[in-house]
Amino acid sequence: MPHNPALLIEQLARDDEQMKECIVNCGTAVVTSILEVSEIELNADGNPELVIAPNRSSPENCENCYLCGNRRCTEWIYRKVANGYESLLKADNSDGVSPLKAVTNGYQDVRVLRPGGLNYPAWEEIYKFDGRRYQKWSQRDLR
Repeated sequence: MPHNPALLIEQLARDDEQMKECIVNCGTAVVTSILEVSEIELNADGNPELVIAPNRSSPENCENCYLCGNRRCTEWIYRKVANGYESLLKADNSDGVSPLKAVTNGYQDVRVLRPGGLNYPAWEEIYKFDGRRYQKWSQRDLR
């Protein structure tokens, strides 16, 4: 099932205040130009879920639109539903989202990497599907 970028961006703006502000300040076309959408099959139904991630911190020539922190960006996972798209996960300050082999409630568990800093190590968070959305299950330092 092909995705509809305009409908996806509209849903992101409804779900995420920061995305909404970026669209208001910069326009849909500008914000869309910095987003990359990739497919990921998480529930083996043949309709891949979508990972949306900015390819840079903010659009050129547009102030007050920050989809990334100092080092990493927010990533979202959405699924296609009958009337549009539904958010499954928002991962702020992510260094990558990847599926795991384990399955919970029909969806693969997801690993989110988080960057470290000078005074703290990088860490990973494991998310499990609760039947509606992904919820954080565990977290551990990557020393």
